[in-house]
Amino acid sequence: MQEQKIAIIIVNWNTGQCLADCLHSLADLPEKDLIEEVTVIDNASSDRSIAVAKLAVSDTGNQPAVRFIMNKRNAGFAAANNIGLRRLEQRGSQAHALLLNPDTVALPGLLLGMLEVFKKSERIGIVGPRILNADQTLQPSVRNFPGGKEIALYMLKLGSQVKEAKIDYGQEQVVPQVMGAFFLIRRECWQQVGQLDEGYFVWFEEVDYCRHAYDLGWQVWYTPRACGIHLGGVSFRQVVGIRKNWPWLKSILHYARKHLSTPVVMGLYIMSVINVLLWIPASVKQWQHKIKTEQL
Repeated sequence: MQEQKIAIIIVNWNTGQCLADCLHSLADLPEKDLIEEVTVIDNASSDRSIAVAKLAVSDTGNQPAVRFIMNKRNAGFAAANNIGLRRLEQRGSQAHALLLNPDTVALPGLLLGMLEVFKKSERIGIVGPRILNADQTLQPSVRNFPGGKEIALYMLKLGSQVKEAKIDYGQEQVVPQVMGAFFLIRRECWQQVGQLDEGYFVWFEEVDYCRHAYDLGWQVWYTPRACGIHLGGVSFRQVVGIRKNWPWLKSILHYARKHLSTPVVMGLYIMSVINVLLWIPASVKQWQHKIKTEQL
């Protein structure tokens, strides 16, 4: 039987040192031989993250092959990942695809632990690992598919009242969806489900993908035997005001149009007006904080 390989796709946008640290962590994995290639797609970063990452790659011996693809504009998370998936298809790669955030650190056993889950059933299409915060505490990474009520609460800035999926994070199990920070897709699954929906610039693309996979009979699994660290929000921490909120609102409404009933969608469009009004004071505070920070 041919050894299973993983092709890793990382989408970068102004993540500073994080991307280099992520690549270092992959090179340090005891199971790094499972990596067919790492493809970094940069969405027109304006910082030195790519330069620092290239230096890190050149300084690391026995490093998995890393290819950098430079976009001339910020194409968004879904579209950039699709560049990597198309490249796998064009090369005729037999590898599974791991969509990996640049603000992550791969811990020993990450790749091997996720691959082991695929051995349980040929209908397991997506696997997500146990995700930790920087301080090694658990980062909840499993959620149910959002309905109209959950989306409305998010729009009202009451997202903390939306309950996470009730699961035992110590047990390997079937789940509705896993976080996109570490998102392993079986080759046969992404060939059938296809690419990510580019109607999502950022946010909700992995939720949508899990839902499509589920509709086609694929299973999504969570496993605690694989583990990684996710810092979270490094790229969009730099964006404030409408530049941050507008893509989120567009994505959540795109998800609603695809998966929820017409009356619910109409209600959410009305709720979106309230959401925009709630942006204003928050955006002003964010801009004031950014200006004050830059002046220091």
